[in-house]
Amino acid sequence: MRKRIISFLMIIFTLLISSVNGIAAGPLDGQIIDGSLLTSENSARDEQPLTVQTGLNNHSIVPYGTYLSNGASEITNQGGGLVYVSGSTYCYSVSDKVQITLYLERLSNGGWSTYKTHSRTAYNDYVISTGLGFAVPKGYYYRVRGAHIVTKGSTVESCTTCTSAIYIG
Repeated sequence: MRKRIISFLMIIFTLLISSVNGIAAGPLDGQIIDGSLLTSENSARDEQPLTVQTGLNNHSIVPYGTYLSNGASEITNQGGGLVYVSGSTYCYSVSDKVQITLYLERLSNGGWSTYKTHSRTAYNDYVISTGLGFAVPKGYYYRVRGAHIVTKGSTVESCTTCTSAIYIG
């Protein structure tokens, strides 16, 4: 009898521990709204890499520009209503101005709106990276949209990134 009680208590304890550490599933998981998949993942990342263009006789790599190589953005659930947003803008060579703006967006009433913005600029460099944590209200989906801009002389090149959305519950 004593072994049964101890086994029962261990099962209850295990169930309690696993429910405390479980990730809250978002109510709209699996849907796509304005290009972003809604998930209960812990993080999401988007990167605009070089693209492959197919022609009649060959495949060639097509860069975004002469100076802009690519951009990346990411969002991570830190727990307790905290998210960390980060991103980078990369160049092929040193450029006059390298910029990144990260838009933390929240899904509300079926649409995305900017909740917070974070920007950084570097001069005479080939990369800019940044990241920042934000406290956010729970019960919403969040994504990060990145604007990546490179200036060299009078040439301005840009690309955008947009992550899937993660549920903060």
